[in-house]
Amino acid sequence: NLGKEQIFVRLKPWCEQRYLACPSVSTIGRMIAAAHDKMRMIPVRLGSRGKALLVKKRSAKPRRPKHYRPVKTGELIGMDAIELRMGELRRYVITMIDECSNYALALAVPSLNSDIVNHFFSRAARLFPVGISQIITDNGKEFLGNFDKTLQEAAIKHLWTYPYTPKMNAICERFNRTLREQFIEFNEILLFEDLALFNQKLAEYLVLYNSKRPHKALALMTPVEYILK
Repeated sequence: NLGKEQIFVRLKPWCEQRYLACPSVSTIGRMIAAAHDKMRMIPVRLGSRGKALLVKKRSAKPRRPKHYRPVKTGELIGMDAIELRMGELRRYVITMIDECSNYALALAVPSLNSDIVNHFFSRAARLFPVGISQIITDNGKEFLGNFDKTLQEAAIKHLWTYPYTPKMNAICERFNRTLREQFIEFNEILLFEDLALFNQKLAEYLVLYNSKRPHKALALMTPVEYILK
C-alpha cells in the first residue's frame, strides 16, 4: 500500500519508456480518494482448504474525549490497580475515585484478574453514594472479561485510556500516589502478613479521606461534604 508520492516515483519511468503522459502527484491522490477501496490491498487469511476467511474488524474502544471534565458526582469514575512486591510475593490494591467529588474506595487483594475486579466493583458500587454513569480504566486484562460484561449489563459506559497514557486517568493516578505515600508505605509489611487487617486499616483511612480530610480541589471541603452540598 503506497502513498501518492511513492506511486508517482515508480510510475514516472514506466510512462516515459512508453511515451505516455504521467499523471501528477495530485491527480494520483484524487484517483486514490475517488476509489471505493482507496486502492488499498487488505491481507486475506486463508483457511486449510485455501478459501478466504472472514476476519471481523475490531471495534474501536471508546476513549475519553480531549479536555473532557465531569461536572457531577458519579459521571466518571477512574479505576486502577497498584502492584506491590516483597521478594517473590505480590499484592494488589484496586482503587476507584469519583473525578468530580474525589470520593474514593480501595481494596487490597492477593491476586488480580477480571473476576476479582468485578467482585470489588460490585461491592464498591453498592457503597457508592450515587449512581455511576461511566468508568475509565487502562487496557489491562483485569478490566476485560466479566468486569466489562458487568458494566455493559448495568448500562455503565466503559472508557479506555490510550496505551501508555496514564494522564488520561490522572485523578486516579494521583489518588494512587496519595494512598501510597499516606497509607501503604506505613503498612506495607502488614499488607503481606495479614491482608484482612490491612484492609480493615485501609477502610479506616478511607473514612478519614472521604469524610474528615479537606481537599484543596474541593475548596477545602471533604468529598462527603461536596456530595451533600
